[in-house]
Amino acid sequence: MDVINGYICKNCTEVDLAKKGIDPAHPKDGPYGRDKVRAATKAAEADAVKKEHVRAATGSVGRTLDVSG
Repeated sequence: MDVINGYICKNCTEVDLAKKGIDPAHPKDGPYGRDKVRAATKAAEADAVKKEHVRAATGSVGRTLDVSG
């Protein structure tokens, strides 16, 4: 077991990640955790879009469209 850049590494793969600034325990977060912030932002944006679609879809419930002209 080694400690590289403050990260505990159990094997050579984790050592390589730690040398690049990537936490071996959370490699999808990217170097210095920068992708973790992006993922959280994308999730928040997707949630906002989803809520807007629900709001738009339910806004017309019970209304009648007159196409008689």
